[in-house]
This record gives sequence, structure tokens and C-alpha cells, in this order.
Amino acid sequence: MGLSSASFAWNNVGHMVVAEITYKNLSDAERTQIAEILKEHPHYKVFLTADVPKGVNEDEWAFLKAATWPDWVRPSRAGDKQYKDPKITKFNRPTWHYMNDPFVLEAKSDTTQPATKPVAASQPTTKEVNILEALADNRAILADTTAPAADRAVALCWVLHLTGDLHQPLHAASMISARFPQGDKGGNDQAVNTGAGVLNLHKVWDDLLGTAQNYTAVSFMAGDVLRDPRCDVQKHDDYRKHQTPAEWAEESHQLAVSLVYLEGNLSTAVMSDYQSKKIADTEVPGLPTMYLENARDVARVRVALAGERLADVLKAAMKK
Repeated sequence: MGLSSASFAWNNVGHMVVAEITYKNLSDAERTQIAEILKEHPHYKVFLTADVPKGVNEDEWAFLKAATWPDWVRPSRAGDKQYKDPKITKFNRPTWHYMNDPFVLEAKSDTTQPATKPVAASQPTTKEVNILEALADNRAILADTTAPAADRAVALCWVLHLTGDLHQPLHAASMISARFPQGDKGGNDQAVNTGAGVLNLHKVWDDLLGTAQNYTAVSFMAGDVLRDPRCDVQKHDDYRKHQTPAEWAEESHQLAVSLVYLEGNLSTAVMSDYQSKKIADTEVPGLPTMYLENARDVARVRVALAGERLADVLKAAMKK
């Protein structure tokens, strides 16, 4: 089971906010080292620095855009205005963005379940590289000063992006139940009514930090998170105790179970039923009171942790 090709982890804003928090935690010397690495990226001019805002430092903007690059290289989807050349999409690695740590829901607890019982998810014939493996591989390439310059630049983008992905709860969980015997694809197969429209559960969490991708909005959000005492990661036990990506993934998984799925008590509809118009908007359950407010608070802490941890990772890599 895997996430659909339409699935992302945090939207571009979320990834850029993580990167901006990281950037603020780097020294000038570390920023210079990173800028030199990114200049060797095969898409440095066509993407990383194609739209530098007026008055914004090119190195900083390239760093923020680098965090979104692994989503940009995904193939074009129906309705997209931009055609993606194979020279771009050859870098796409869809399985790298997530891991399917199952949350198995007892059949009796599954809202609007059918009569059928859940069955075990089929196993792929070839092993797919997941987020933890991809992050480890790319960290090694980035730290290897003998690796080709372009490879290190690409690896840096993946390290930025995957560290952010790993802190989005729905990239470390897939709910298995009577309705979703093969898993719900990190919430992509579950529909909820936000009050502003029907979205899949994954997208609800992707968009928690907003959708304004301009530098002013991203910088403001990063600063706002850093000023929030609730987001002071130095005071979080998770930051002090959990030093490995596997532990960060477990944090996300536990948050998915408890705060995203509400231990299996979140009422949802099947997204395909809504898309095929078997059910109307009014038949899609609304989110509980305070759900979105609580989710935004969680998202802010998660991006703060991701940004700080990413800075730690990059500082170590730059010392090699």
C-alpha cells in the first residue's frame, strides 16, 4: 500500500517554513557552504533561483525552494498547466516521502464500516525504499565531500524535504480497517468537511500552515513559530530525548493515532464515494469542535522540531 501520487507532506509553505527556521539556526559560514553546494544543482537556474523575490537574498531563497524541489519533480497531473519534462521527472521518488506504519483499527470501531472484515495488505514483490532509508542514504551523500557536486546538491534537497515530511503525522501512518483493508494511504482515502469544503484528511494536515508561498508570509510564519513559547523545542522532551529519524517517525505515528485519527473515533466518509458523487457534501462528516485549532498547534510544534533538527543535521554534515 502506498500514498497516491497526489499526496504531499506539508504543502510548499510548510516545507519553506521548516527551511526558514533551519536557515535562521545556521551560521554565516554554514550558509555559505550550503549555498555553494546548491549552486551545483541541475535545476539551480530553472527552479531554485528562477523566481527570487525582489529584495530577498538569492542564497536564502534557493535554500527555501530546495525544500520544495522533491515535490516539484513529480510528474504533471491532470489539470496541471505546466508540462514536466523527463529531465525533471526522472528525479521523482514517490515512495521516499513516507512510511506505512500501520494503525490497525478494530472492525467494530470503524465508522460506517461495511460488513466485510479487514484483510492483510498485500506485500509488494520488490522492496520499496521508504522515507527512513532515503533520508539515511541522502544524508550520507551530502556528508561525502568526494561525491559528485550535483549528487550532493540533489541529496541536500532530499534531506531538507524528507526531514520535513517525517514530521507530518500522516507520513508515518496508514489506518487499516474494514473500510480501508489496504490502508487509507495516509488519510488520502478519508473525506471530511472542514466547513469551507470537503477535503481528504491528508490535505487538511498538509495545509495547516496556510497556502501563501510568498517570502513575506513564509518568513513571518517562521518567526511567529520561533517566538511562540509553546514551540520552544529546547523545552520539549522529544527534542532532547529523540535523536534519530526513526524516533521522529514514531512521534509522528503516535500523533497520527491520537490527534489525527482520534484513536479511530474521527468520523469520515470514503473519499472515492464523494469524488464519484455517491454522497453529497452534506453527507461528509464535519470535523469536531476545536479539531483544526488543535491540529494547527500540533503542526506549529512539528515544524519547529523539524527546523531545529534539520539545522542539527546540516551542521553535522558541514563539519565533514
